[in-house]
Amino acid sequence: MYTLLDRFFYEYTLSHPELLTKTKAFKWPYAPETLEGHLNNESTIQSERDFEYLKGELEFLNRYDQQGLDHDEELSRGTFEFIMDVSILDRWIYKNVKYPIDHVSGIQVQLPLFMINSHTIDNVNQAYNYISRLEEIQDKVAELISGKPLFPTTREDQLTAKGILFRRPFESLEESIHHLNINDGQALPPKSTLKQISRQLESFLAVPLNDNILYVDFIQKLEKLDDENVKGQFPELKYRAKKAIEGAVIPSFDALKRTIDELELQAEEEITLMRFGKEGDNYYRHLLQYHLGLNKEEIEVEYRPRNLNYLAKKMVREEKQKLNNLLDSLEIPKGSLQDRFYHYSRKYPLDKTRNSIVSFLEEYNKSPRMMNDKVQINVNYFPEYIKNVSYEPFYFEGSFDNSRQGNVYINQHLSDYEEYMMGPYAIATYAAHEWSNRRILNNKLPLFRRELKLPYCLEFWKNIYLTTYYSKTSQEERVLYYFWRLNNALLMWCDLGVHHFLWTKNEALMYVSENSALNLVDAERVVEECTALPGKYSASGFGMFLSDKYYKNKGLSIDSQEGRSRLKSLFSEGSLTLSSFDTMLYGKKL
Repeated sequence: MYTLLDRFFYEYTLSHPELLTKTKAFKWPYAPETLEGHLNNESTIQSERDFEYLKGELEFLNRYDQQGLDHDEELSRGTFEFIMDVSILDRWIYKNVKYPIDHVSGIQVQLPLFMINSHTIDNVNQAYNYISRLEEIQDKVAELISGKPLFPTTREDQLTAKGILFRRPFESLEESIHHLNINDGQALPPKSTLKQISRQLESFLAVPLNDNILYVDFIQKLEKLDDENVKGQFPELKYRAKKAIEGAVIPSFDALKRTIDELELQAEEEITLMRFGKEGDNYYRHLLQYHLGLNKEEIEVEYRPRNLNYLAKKMVREEKQKLNNLLDSLEIPKGSLQDRFYHYSRKYPLDKTRNSIVSFLEEYNKSPRMMNDKVQINVNYFPEYIKNVSYEPFYFEGSFDNSRQGNVYINQHLSDYEEYMMGPYAIATYAAHEWSNRRILNNKLPLFRRELKLPYCLEFWKNIYLTTYYSKTSQEERVLYYFWRLNNALLMWCDLGVHHFLWTKNEALMYVSENSALNLVDAERVVEECTALPGKYSASGFGMFLSDKYYKNKGLSIDSQEGRSRLKSLFSEGSLTLSSFDTMLYGKKL
Protein backbone atom coordinates (compact mmCIF):
# COMPACT_ATOMS: atom_id res chain seq x y z
CA MET A 1 0.00 0.00 0.00
CA TYR A 2 2.78 2.47 0.90
CA THR A 3 4.51 1.79 -2.43
CA LEU A 4 1.28 2.62 -4.25
CA LEU A 5 0.70 5.82 -2.25
CA ASP A 6 4.30 6.95 -2.77
CA ARG A 7 3.95 6.34 -6.52
CA PHE A 8 0.90 8.62 -6.58
CA PHE A 9 2.85 11.32 -4.74
CA TYR A 10 5.88 10.88 -7.03
CA GLU A 11 3.88 11.23 -10.24
CA TYR A 12 2.01 14.27 -8.92
CA THR A 13 5.25 15.91 -7.78
CA LEU A 14 6.85 15.55 -11.23
CA SER A 15 4.05 17.66 -12.73
CA HIS A 16 4.14 20.18 -9.84
CA PRO A 17 7.78 21.26 -9.52
CA GLU A 18 7.11 23.73 -6.70
CA LEU A 19 6.10 20.78 -4.51
CA LEU A 20 9.34 19.03 -5.49
CA THR A 21 11.35 22.05 -4.35
CA LYS A 22 9.41 22.49 -1.11
CA THR A 23 9.75 18.87 -0.04
CA LYS A 24 13.05 17.79 -1.68
CA ALA A 25 11.42 14.36 -1.68
CA PHE A 26 13.10 13.22 -4.90
CA LYS A 27 16.52 13.83 -6.41
CA TRP A 28 18.47 12.65 -9.43
CA PRO A 29 17.93 10.13 -11.01
CA TYR A 30 14.28 10.11 -9.86
CA ALA A 31 13.75 13.79 -10.65
CA PRO A 32 15.96 15.76 -13.06
CA GLU A 33 17.53 18.87 -11.56
CA THR A 34 16.20 20.96 -14.46
CA LEU A 35 12.65 20.33 -13.19
CA GLU A 36 13.38 22.81 -10.41
CA GLY A 37 13.76 25.49 -13.06
CA HIS A 38 9.99 25.48 -13.58
CA LEU A 39 6.92 26.66 -11.68
CA ASN A 40 3.56 24.94 -11.40
CA ASN A 41 1.40 25.25 -14.49
CA GLU A 42 -1.86 27.03 -13.54
CA SER A 43 -3.46 26.97 -16.99
CA THR A 44 -6.98 25.75 -17.72
CA ILE A 45 -5.61 22.71 -19.58
CA GLN A 46 -3.33 21.72 -16.68
CA SER A 47 -6.20 22.10 -14.20
CA GLU A 48 -8.25 19.67 -16.28
CA ARG A 49 -5.30 17.27 -16.41
CA ASP A 50 -4.92 17.44 -12.63
CA PHE A 51 -8.60 16.73 -12.15
CA GLU A 52 -8.53 13.70 -14.45
CA TYR A 53 -5.35 12.41 -12.80
CA LEU A 54 -6.72 12.70 -9.27
CA LYS A 55 -10.02 11.12 -10.26
CA GLY A 56 -8.21 8.24 -11.95
CA GLU A 57 -5.93 7.63 -8.97
CA LEU A 58 -8.87 7.59 -6.54
CA GLU A 59 -10.71 5.10 -8.75
CA PHE A 60 -7.58 2.94 -8.87
CA LEU A 61 -7.25 3.08 -5.09
CA ASN A 62 -10.89 2.04 -4.66
CA ARG A 63 -10.21 -1.04 -6.79
CA TYR A 64 -7.22 -1.98 -4.68
CA ASP A 65 -7.73 -5.08 -2.53
CA GLN A 66 -8.15 -3.82 1.02
CA GLN A 67 -8.03 -7.25 2.61
CA GLY A 68 -4.98 -7.80 4.76
CA LEU A 69 -4.10 -4.14 5.33
CA ASP A 70 -2.54 -3.59 8.74
CA HIS A 71 -3.51 -0.72 11.07
CA ASP A 72 -0.99 1.78 9.68
CA GLU A 73 -1.83 0.97 6.06
CA GLU A 74 -5.55 1.34 6.70
CA LEU A 75 -4.92 4.66 8.45
CA SER A 76 -2.88 5.97 5.50
CA ARG A 77 -5.39 4.71 2.98
CA GLY A 78 -8.27 6.46 4.75
CA THR A 79 -6.31 9.71 5.05
CA PHE A 80 -5.34 9.58 1.37
CA GLU A 81 -8.94 9.00 0.33
CA PHE A 82 -10.03 12.00 2.43
CA ILE A 83 -7.45 14.28 0.79
CA MET A 84 -8.23 13.02 -2.70
CA ASP A 85 -11.95 13.67 -2.17
CA VAL A 86 -11.14 17.23 -1.07
CA SER A 87 -8.82 17.84 -4.03
CA ILE A 88 -11.24 16.45 -6.60
CA LEU A 89 -14.14 18.53 -5.29
CA ASP A 90 -11.91 21.62 -5.29
CA ARG A 91 -11.05 21.10 -8.95
CA TRP A 92 -14.48 20.02 -10.14
CA ILE A 93 -17.55 21.02 -8.15
CA TYR A 94 -16.14 24.15 -6.50
CA LYS A 95 -13.50 25.37 -8.95
CA ASN A 96 -15.46 28.58 -9.67
CA VAL A 97 -16.41 29.34 -6.07
CA LYS A 98 -12.83 29.59 -4.80
CA TYR A 99 -11.20 33.01 -4.68
CA PRO A 100 -8.38 32.96 -7.27
CA ILE A 101 -6.32 35.48 -5.29
CA ASP A 102 -6.25 37.15 -1.87
CA HIS A 103 -3.87 39.27 0.19
CA VAL A 104 -2.51 36.39 2.30
CA SER A 105 -2.14 33.31 0.09
CA GLY A 106 -2.16 35.08 -3.28
CA ILE A 107 0.57 34.72 -5.90
CA GLN A 108 1.97 38.20 -5.13
CA VAL A 109 2.74 37.08 -1.55
CA GLN A 110 3.42 33.38 -1.75
CA LEU A 111 5.49 33.18 -4.95
CA PRO A 112 8.28 35.55 -3.78
CA LEU A 113 8.27 33.84 -0.37
CA PHE A 114 8.50 30.44 -2.09
CA MET A 115 11.58 31.58 -4.03
CA ILE A 116 13.20 33.01 -0.90
CA ASN A 117 12.42 30.13 1.46
CA SER A 118 12.33 27.05 -0.74
CA HIS A 119 14.63 27.57 -3.73
CA THR A 120 18.10 26.92 -2.35
CA ILE A 121 21.23 27.58 -4.44
CA ASP A 122 24.21 25.28 -3.89
CA ASN A 123 25.75 25.31 -7.38
CA VAL A 124 25.63 27.12 -10.69
CA ASN A 125 22.89 24.87 -12.11
CA GLN A 126 20.54 25.75 -9.26
CA ALA A 127 21.36 29.43 -9.85
CA TYR A 128 20.27 29.12 -13.47
CA ASN A 129 17.15 27.25 -12.32
CA TYR A 130 16.34 30.25 -10.11
CA ILE A 131 16.60 32.54 -13.13
CA SER A 132 14.43 30.19 -15.21
CA ARG A 133 11.76 30.40 -12.54
CA LEU A 134 11.94 34.19 -12.55
CA GLU A 135 11.33 34.07 -16.31
CA GLU A 136 8.38 31.69 -15.85
CA ILE A 137 6.61 34.03 -13.44
CA GLN A 138 5.17 35.81 -16.47
CA ASP A 139 3.44 32.59 -17.54
CA LYS A 140 2.16 31.83 -14.04
CA VAL A 141 0.66 35.30 -13.67
CA ALA A 142 -0.81 35.16 -17.19
CA GLU A 143 -2.41 31.79 -16.34
CA LEU A 144 -3.95 33.27 -13.20
CA ILE A 145 -5.35 36.24 -15.11
CA SER A 146 -6.48 34.49 -18.28
CA GLY A 147 -6.10 30.71 -18.01
CA LYS A 148 -3.27 30.63 -20.61
CA PRO A 149 0.49 31.27 -20.48
CA LEU A 150 1.80 34.54 -21.85
CA PHE A 151 2.79 32.85 -25.11
CA PRO A 152 0.45 29.85 -25.50
CA THR A 153 1.07 26.82 -27.67
CA THR A 154 -0.81 26.52 -30.96
CA ARG A 155 -3.37 24.25 -29.32
CA GLU A 156 -3.84 26.56 -26.32
CA ASP A 157 -4.13 29.60 -28.58
CA GLN A 158 -7.15 28.10 -30.32
CA LEU A 159 -9.12 27.77 -27.07
CA THR A 160 -11.11 30.23 -25.02
CA ALA A 161 -9.51 30.08 -21.57
CA LYS A 162 -10.93 31.21 -18.25
CA GLY A 163 -9.00 32.67 -15.37
CA ILE A 164 -10.02 35.86 -13.63
CA LEU A 165 -10.79 37.04 -17.17
CA PHE A 166 -11.87 35.31 -20.37
CA ARG A 167 -9.16 35.06 -23.00
CA ARG A 168 -10.48 34.44 -26.50
CA PRO A 169 -8.74 32.42 -29.24
CA PHE A 170 -5.61 34.17 -30.56
CA GLU A 171 -6.05 36.99 -28.05
CA SER A 172 -2.92 38.26 -26.27
CA LEU A 173 -2.81 38.81 -22.52
CA GLU A 174 -2.73 42.58 -23.00
CA GLU A 175 -5.76 42.40 -25.26
CA SER A 176 -7.69 40.33 -22.71
CA ILE A 177 -6.86 42.87 -19.98
CA HIS A 178 -7.87 45.73 -22.29
CA HIS A 179 -11.17 44.06 -23.21
CA LEU A 180 -11.69 43.07 -19.54
CA ASN A 181 -14.16 40.28 -20.17
CA ILE A 182 -14.55 39.33 -16.52
CA ASN A 183 -15.24 35.67 -15.85
CA ASP A 184 -18.65 36.12 -14.20
CA GLY A 185 -18.70 32.48 -13.16
CA GLN A 186 -15.57 32.93 -11.04
CA ALA A 187 -15.84 34.05 -7.42
CA LEU A 188 -13.89 37.24 -6.81
CA PRO A 189 -12.85 38.70 -3.44
CA PRO A 190 -14.58 41.78 -2.01
CA LYS A 191 -13.39 45.30 -2.73
CA SER A 192 -11.40 45.61 0.52
CA THR A 193 -9.33 42.51 -0.29
CA LEU A 194 -8.67 43.72 -3.84
CA LYS A 195 -7.49 47.06 -2.42
CA GLN A 196 -4.95 45.30 -0.23
CA ILE A 197 -3.70 43.20 -3.15
CA SER A 198 -3.30 46.36 -5.23
CA ARG A 199 -1.33 48.06 -2.44
CA GLN A 200 0.99 45.04 -2.17
CA LEU A 201 1.63 45.04 -5.91
CA GLU A 202 2.17 48.80 -5.93
CA SER A 203 4.79 48.48 -3.16
CA PHE A 204 6.50 45.62 -5.00
CA LEU A 205 6.67 47.60 -8.24
CA ALA A 206 7.84 50.84 -6.58
CA VAL A 207 11.15 49.36 -5.37
CA PRO A 208 14.25 49.98 -7.57
CA LEU A 209 15.51 46.90 -9.41
CA ASN A 210 18.66 46.53 -7.28
CA ASP A 211 16.47 46.49 -4.14
CA ASN A 212 13.86 44.09 -5.54
CA ILE A 213 13.22 41.33 -3.02
CA LEU A 214 13.91 38.55 -5.55
CA TYR A 215 17.10 40.14 -6.86
CA VAL A 216 18.44 40.74 -3.34
CA ASP A 217 17.64 37.15 -2.36
CA PHE A 218 19.36 35.78 -5.47
CA ILE A 219 22.56 37.82 -4.96
CA GLN A 220 22.72 36.98 -1.24
CA LYS A 221 22.46 33.27 -1.97
CA LEU A 222 25.24 33.48 -4.59
CA GLU A 223 27.56 35.48 -2.32
CA LYS A 224 27.37 32.82 0.39
CA LEU A 225 28.78 30.15 -1.95
CA ASP A 226 32.45 29.22 -2.14
CA ASP A 227 32.09 27.77 -5.64
CA GLU A 228 34.51 28.55 -8.47
CA ASN A 229 31.87 28.00 -11.17
CA VAL A 230 29.52 30.46 -9.49
CA LYS A 231 32.29 33.01 -8.96
CA GLY A 232 33.37 32.71 -12.58
CA GLN A 233 29.85 33.22 -13.89
CA PHE A 234 28.75 35.76 -11.28
CA PRO A 235 28.53 38.74 -13.71
CA GLU A 236 26.50 36.67 -16.20
CA LEU A 237 24.18 35.40 -13.46
CA LYS A 238 23.60 38.94 -12.16
CA TYR A 239 22.85 40.19 -15.66
CA ARG A 240 20.40 37.38 -16.42
CA ALA A 241 18.62 37.76 -13.08
CA LYS A 242 18.19 41.50 -13.67
CA LYS A 243 16.96 40.85 -17.18
CA ALA A 244 14.43 38.25 -15.94
CA ILE A 245 13.07 40.56 -13.23
CA GLU A 246 12.97 43.57 -15.53
CA GLY A 247 11.56 41.70 -18.51
CA ALA A 248 9.28 39.09 -16.91
CA VAL A 249 8.55 39.63 -13.20
CA ILE A 250 7.87 43.38 -13.15
CA PRO A 251 5.73 43.46 -16.34
CA SER A 252 3.66 40.49 -15.17
CA PHE A 253 3.05 41.97 -11.71
CA ASP A 254 2.17 45.26 -13.41
CA ALA A 255 -0.36 43.42 -15.60
CA LEU A 256 -1.81 41.79 -12.49
CA LYS A 257 -2.09 45.16 -10.74
CA ARG A 258 -3.91 46.71 -13.69
CA THR A 259 -6.32 43.76 -13.71
CA ILE A 260 -6.93 44.00 -9.96
CA ASP A 261 -7.47 47.77 -10.16
CA GLU A 262 -10.12 47.32 -12.85
CA LEU A 263 -11.82 44.57 -10.84
CA GLU A 264 -11.81 46.75 -7.73
CA LEU A 265 -13.86 49.41 -9.50
CA GLN A 266 -16.61 46.87 -10.15
CA ALA A 267 -16.29 44.73 -7.01
CA GLU A 268 -18.91 44.52 -4.29
CA GLU A 269 -18.20 46.00 -0.87
CA GLU A 270 -19.70 43.07 1.00
CA ILE A 271 -19.36 39.57 -0.39
CA THR A 272 -19.36 36.11 1.12
CA LEU A 273 -19.64 32.61 -0.24
CA MET A 274 -23.39 32.76 0.42
CA ARG A 275 -23.62 34.95 -2.69
CA PHE A 276 -23.49 31.66 -4.58
CA GLY A 277 -26.52 30.29 -2.75
CA LYS A 278 -26.55 26.56 -2.11
CA GLU A 279 -23.29 26.06 -3.99
CA GLY A 280 -21.56 28.65 -1.80
CA ASP A 281 -22.93 27.09 1.38
CA ASN A 282 -21.83 23.63 0.25
CA TYR A 283 -18.37 24.93 -0.57
CA TYR A 284 -18.04 26.48 2.88
CA ARG A 285 -19.01 23.16 4.45
CA HIS A 286 -16.46 21.51 2.19
CA LEU A 287 -13.77 23.93 3.45
CA LEU A 288 -14.76 23.24 7.05
CA GLN A 289 -14.44 19.51 6.36
CA TYR A 290 -10.86 19.98 5.21
CA HIS A 291 -9.72 22.47 7.85
CA LEU A 292 -11.34 20.51 10.70
CA GLY A 293 -10.68 17.00 9.32
CA LEU A 294 -14.38 16.06 9.32
CA ASN A 295 -16.09 13.24 7.46
CA LYS A 296 -19.42 13.75 5.67
CA GLU A 297 -21.50 12.58 8.64
CA GLU A 298 -19.70 14.85 11.11
CA ILE A 299 -20.14 18.00 9.00
CA GLU A 300 -23.86 17.25 8.55
CA VAL A 301 -24.66 16.31 12.15
CA GLU A 302 -22.40 16.91 15.15
CA TYR A 303 -20.26 19.64 13.62
CA ARG A 304 -22.57 21.28 11.14
CA PRO A 305 -21.96 25.05 10.82
CA ARG A 306 -24.82 26.02 13.14
CA ASN A 307 -23.44 23.80 15.91
CA LEU A 308 -19.92 25.09 15.33
CA ASN A 309 -21.27 28.63 15.66
CA TYR A 310 -22.89 27.79 19.01
CA LEU A 311 -19.59 26.28 20.11
CA ALA A 312 -17.59 29.35 19.01
CA LYS A 313 -20.02 31.76 20.66
CA LYS A 314 -19.89 29.75 23.89
CA MET A 315 -16.09 29.71 23.84
CA VAL A 316 -15.95 33.49 23.33
CA ARG A 317 -18.25 34.01 26.32
CA GLU A 318 -16.33 31.59 28.56
CA GLU A 319 -12.86 32.80 27.58
CA LYS A 320 -13.89 36.40 28.08
CA GLN A 321 -15.22 35.57 31.54
CA LYS A 322 -12.03 33.71 32.51
CA LEU A 323 -9.90 36.58 31.26
CA ASN A 324 -11.91 39.19 33.17
CA ASN A 325 -11.73 37.09 36.35
CA LEU A 326 -7.96 36.87 36.04
CA LEU A 327 -7.68 40.61 35.43
CA ASP A 328 -9.88 41.19 38.51
CA SER A 329 -7.49 39.12 40.62
CA LEU A 330 -4.63 41.36 39.43
CA GLU A 331 -6.69 44.43 40.42
CA ILE A 332 -6.87 45.76 36.88
CA PRO A 333 -9.64 48.42 36.71
CA LYS A 334 -12.90 47.25 35.18
CA GLY A 335 -14.02 48.38 31.73
CA SER A 336 -13.80 47.20 28.14
CA LEU A 337 -11.07 44.72 27.28
CA GLN A 338 -9.25 47.46 25.35
CA ASP A 339 -9.24 49.62 28.51
CA ARG A 340 -8.24 46.72 30.73
CA PHE A 341 -5.41 45.77 28.39
CA TYR A 342 -4.19 49.38 28.50
CA HIS A 343 -4.13 49.36 32.33
CA TYR A 344 -2.49 45.93 32.33
CA SER A 345 0.27 47.18 29.99
CA ARG A 346 0.90 50.19 32.24
CA LYS A 347 1.11 48.00 35.35
CA TYR A 348 3.35 45.39 33.70
CA PRO A 349 5.47 47.29 31.16
CA LEU A 350 7.65 45.50 28.59
CA ASP A 351 11.33 46.02 27.90
CA LYS A 352 11.09 47.80 24.54
CA THR A 353 14.83 48.19 24.03
CA ARG A 354 15.03 44.84 22.18
CA ASN A 355 13.94 44.36 18.59
CA SER A 356 11.08 41.98 17.88
CA ILE A 357 13.30 39.13 16.58
CA VAL A 358 15.32 39.09 19.82
CA SER A 359 12.09 39.13 21.85
CA PHE A 360 10.62 36.36 19.72
CA LEU A 361 13.66 34.06 20.08
CA GLU A 362 13.86 34.64 23.83
CA GLU A 363 10.24 33.50 24.24
CA TYR A 364 10.67 30.72 21.65
CA ASN A 365 13.49 29.16 23.68
CA LYS A 366 11.26 28.94 26.77
CA SER A 367 8.81 26.56 25.09
CA PRO A 368 8.21 23.05 26.43
CA ARG A 369 9.31 20.26 24.10
CA MET A 370 7.78 17.03 22.95
CA MET A 371 11.14 15.63 21.86
CA ASN A 372 14.43 15.93 23.75
CA ASP A 373 16.46 18.16 21.44
CA LYS A 374 15.66 21.83 21.02
CA VAL A 375 14.62 22.67 17.45
CA GLN A 376 16.31 25.76 16.01
CA ILE A 377 14.51 28.12 13.64
CA ASN A 378 15.34 31.05 11.37
CA VAL A 379 13.42 34.24 12.16
CA ASN A 380 13.04 37.07 9.64
CA TYR A 381 10.98 40.20 9.20
CA PHE A 382 8.20 40.22 6.64
CA PRO A 383 9.35 41.86 3.38
CA GLU A 384 8.34 45.52 3.42
CA TYR A 385 5.77 45.21 0.64
CA ILE A 386 3.75 42.58 2.51
CA LYS A 387 4.23 43.90 6.04
CA ASN A 388 1.24 43.51 8.34
CA VAL A 389 -0.32 40.91 6.04
CA SER A 390 -0.96 38.90 9.20
CA TYR A 391 -0.89 39.80 12.87
CA GLU A 392 0.47 36.32 13.69
CA PRO A 393 3.82 34.90 12.48
CA PHE A 394 4.06 33.12 9.11
CA TYR A 395 5.75 29.71 9.31
CA PHE A 396 7.44 27.91 6.39
CA GLU A 397 8.38 24.26 6.71
CA GLY A 398 11.79 22.77 6.02
CA SER A 399 12.49 19.94 3.58
CA PHE A 400 12.19 16.15 3.83
CA ASP A 401 15.97 15.70 3.50
CA ASN A 402 16.68 18.24 6.28
CA SER A 403 18.80 20.33 3.89
CA ARG A 404 16.58 23.36 4.53
CA GLN A 405 15.35 24.41 7.96
CA GLY A 406 12.01 25.99 8.76
CA ASN A 407 11.60 29.78 8.65
CA VAL A 408 9.24 32.13 10.40
CA TYR A 409 8.33 35.71 9.46
CA ILE A 410 7.18 38.33 11.94
CA ASN A 411 6.25 41.99 11.62
CA GLN A 412 9.03 44.47 12.32
CA HIS A 413 6.74 47.19 13.64
CA LEU A 414 4.26 45.85 16.17
CA SER A 415 1.18 47.22 17.85
CA ASP A 416 1.13 47.21 21.67
CA TYR A 417 -1.06 44.13 21.59
CA GLU A 418 1.33 42.25 19.26
CA GLU A 419 4.32 43.12 21.46
CA TYR A 420 2.63 41.65 24.51
CA MET A 421 1.48 38.58 22.59
CA MET A 422 5.01 37.73 21.44
CA GLY A 423 5.25 35.01 24.11
CA PRO A 424 2.18 33.00 23.06
CA TYR A 425 3.03 33.52 19.36
CA ALA A 426 6.60 32.28 19.87
CA ILE A 427 5.58 29.17 21.81
CA ALA A 428 2.87 28.40 19.26
CA THR A 429 5.56 28.68 16.57
CA TYR A 430 7.79 26.27 18.48
CA ALA A 431 4.91 23.78 18.55
CA ALA A 432 4.37 24.20 14.80
CA HIS A 433 8.08 23.84 14.06
CA GLU A 434 8.67 20.78 16.24
CA TRP A 435 5.55 19.05 14.91
CA SER A 436 6.59 19.86 11.35
CA ASN A 437 10.12 18.55 11.86
CA ARG A 438 8.91 15.35 13.45
CA ARG A 439 6.43 14.76 10.63
CA ILE A 440 8.50 15.60 7.56
CA LEU A 441 11.54 13.64 8.78
CA ASN A 442 9.49 10.56 9.72
CA ASN A 443 10.38 8.18 6.87
CA LYS A 444 8.01 5.56 8.26
CA LEU A 445 5.09 7.61 6.94
CA PRO A 446 4.12 7.57 3.26
CA LEU A 447 5.32 10.70 1.49
CA PHE A 448 1.93 12.37 1.17
CA ARG A 449 1.41 12.20 4.95
CA ARG A 450 4.81 13.74 5.59
CA GLU A 451 3.70 16.72 3.49
CA LEU A 452 0.10 16.91 4.75
CA LYS A 453 -0.77 19.48 7.43
CA LEU A 454 -4.45 19.77 8.35
CA PRO A 455 -5.03 23.11 10.14
CA TYR A 456 -6.97 21.74 13.12
CA CYS A 457 -4.09 19.35 13.97
CA LEU A 458 -1.62 22.23 13.99
CA GLU A 459 -3.90 24.29 16.24
CA PHE A 460 -4.35 21.32 18.58
CA TRP A 461 -0.59 21.04 19.12
CA LYS A 462 -0.21 24.78 19.63
CA ASN A 463 -2.77 24.59 22.44
CA ILE A 464 -1.12 21.55 24.03
CA TYR A 465 2.21 23.40 24.24
CA LEU A 466 0.72 26.66 25.46
CA THR A 467 -1.42 24.96 28.11
CA THR A 468 1.65 23.14 29.41
CA TYR A 469 3.79 26.27 29.52
CA TYR A 470 1.32 28.72 31.02
CA SER A 471 0.11 26.30 33.71
CA LYS A 472 3.38 27.06 35.53
CA THR A 473 3.67 30.81 35.03
CA SER A 474 2.60 33.74 37.19
CA GLN A 475 -0.89 35.18 36.95
CA GLU A 476 0.27 38.33 35.20
CA GLU A 477 1.96 36.23 32.51
CA ARG A 478 -1.01 33.87 32.22
CA VAL A 479 -3.20 36.83 31.26
CA LEU A 480 -1.50 36.83 27.84
CA TYR A 481 -2.40 33.18 27.35
CA TYR A 482 -6.06 33.97 27.99
CA PHE A 483 -5.95 36.87 25.55
CA TRP A 484 -4.57 34.40 22.99
CA ARG A 485 -7.31 31.87 23.73
CA LEU A 486 -10.02 34.51 23.41
CA ASN A 487 -8.60 35.47 20.03
CA ASN A 488 -8.78 31.84 18.85
CA ALA A 489 -12.45 31.64 19.78
CA LEU A 490 -13.12 34.99 18.10
CA LEU A 491 -11.42 33.88 14.88
CA MET A 492 -13.70 30.86 14.71
CA TRP A 493 -16.82 32.90 15.46
CA CYS A 494 -15.86 35.57 12.92
CA ASP A 495 -15.17 32.98 10.20
CA LEU A 496 -18.55 31.32 10.70
CA GLY A 497 -20.36 34.64 11.04
CA VAL A 498 -18.98 36.12 7.83
CA HIS A 499 -19.30 33.04 5.64
CA HIS A 500 -22.35 31.23 7.00
CA PHE A 501 -24.45 33.85 8.78
CA LEU A 502 -23.87 36.75 6.37
CA TRP A 503 -22.28 39.20 8.80
CA THR A 504 -21.39 42.46 7.12
CA LYS A 505 -17.88 43.79 7.59
CA ASN A 506 -19.15 46.40 10.07
CA GLU A 507 -20.94 43.73 12.09
CA ALA A 508 -17.83 41.55 12.14
CA LEU A 509 -15.69 44.51 13.24
CA MET A 510 -18.18 45.32 15.98
CA TYR A 511 -18.20 41.76 17.33
CA VAL A 512 -14.40 41.48 17.27
CA SER A 513 -13.88 44.92 18.85
CA GLU A 514 -16.48 44.35 21.59
CA ASN A 515 -14.99 41.00 22.59
CA SER A 516 -11.24 41.58 22.37
CA ALA A 517 -8.41 43.92 23.30
CA LEU A 518 -7.58 44.58 19.65
CA ASN A 519 -7.46 48.14 18.39
CA LEU A 520 -9.45 49.00 15.27
CA VAL A 521 -6.52 48.35 12.90
CA ASP A 522 -5.81 44.89 14.34
CA ALA A 523 -9.52 44.04 14.47
CA GLU A 524 -9.83 44.97 10.81
CA ARG A 525 -6.89 42.71 9.95
CA VAL A 526 -8.65 39.82 11.70
CA VAL A 527 -11.87 40.43 9.77
CA GLU A 528 -10.01 40.81 6.46
CA GLU A 529 -8.14 37.53 6.96
CA CYS A 530 -11.32 35.67 7.88
CA THR A 531 -13.08 37.13 4.83
CA ALA A 532 -10.28 36.23 2.40
CA LEU A 533 -9.65 32.69 3.71
CA PRO A 534 -13.03 31.05 4.41
CA GLY A 535 -12.92 28.07 6.73
CA LYS A 536 -9.29 28.40 7.77
CA TYR A 537 -9.74 30.27 11.03
CA SER A 538 -12.45 27.98 12.34
CA ALA A 539 -9.55 25.62 12.97
CA SER A 540 -8.11 28.07 15.53
CA GLY A 541 -11.07 27.68 17.87
CA PHE A 542 -11.72 24.04 17.00
CA GLY A 543 -8.15 22.98 17.82
CA MET A 544 -8.47 24.73 21.18
CA PHE A 545 -11.81 23.01 21.82
CA LEU A 546 -10.28 19.58 21.13
CA SER A 547 -7.23 20.28 23.26
CA ASP A 548 -9.43 21.31 26.20
CA LYS A 549 -11.66 18.27 25.74
CA TYR A 550 -8.79 15.80 25.68
CA TYR A 551 -7.07 17.51 28.59
CA LYS A 552 -10.25 17.33 30.66
CA ASN A 553 -11.01 13.70 29.78
CA LYS A 554 -7.49 12.29 29.79
CA GLY A 555 -5.38 14.83 31.64
CA LEU A 556 -3.04 14.91 28.67
CA SER A 557 0.01 17.06 29.20
CA ILE A 558 3.55 17.07 27.88
CA ASP A 559 4.71 17.16 31.51
CA SER A 560 3.07 13.93 32.70
CA GLN A 561 4.72 10.64 31.76
CA GLU A 562 1.48 8.96 30.65
CA GLY A 563 0.24 12.01 28.76
CA ARG A 564 3.58 12.58 27.08
CA SER A 565 3.80 8.94 26.00
CA ARG A 566 0.34 8.99 24.43
CA LEU A 567 0.81 12.40 22.84
CA LYS A 568 4.23 11.46 21.49
CA SER A 569 2.89 8.56 19.44
CA LEU A 570 0.15 10.79 18.01
CA PHE A 571 2.65 13.61 17.43
CA SER A 572 4.69 11.44 15.05
CA GLU A 573 1.66 10.49 12.95
CA GLY A 574 1.27 13.97 11.45
CA SER A 575 -2.17 14.99 10.19
CA LEU A 576 -5.16 12.70 10.55
CA THR A 577 -8.89 13.00 10.04
CA LEU A 578 -10.77 13.80 13.24
CA SER A 579 -12.19 10.28 13.52
CA SER A 580 -8.69 8.75 13.22
CA PHE A 581 -7.34 11.35 15.64
CA ASP A 582 -10.01 10.39 18.19
CA THR A 583 -9.32 6.71 17.67
CA MET A 584 -5.59 7.02 18.30
CA LEU A 585 -5.94 9.33 21.28
CA TYR A 586 -8.59 7.31 23.06
CA GLY A 587 -7.08 3.97 22.13
CA LYS A 588 -10.12 2.63 20.28
CA LYS A 589 -9.86 0.20 17.41
CA LEU A 590 -10.32 1.45 13.88
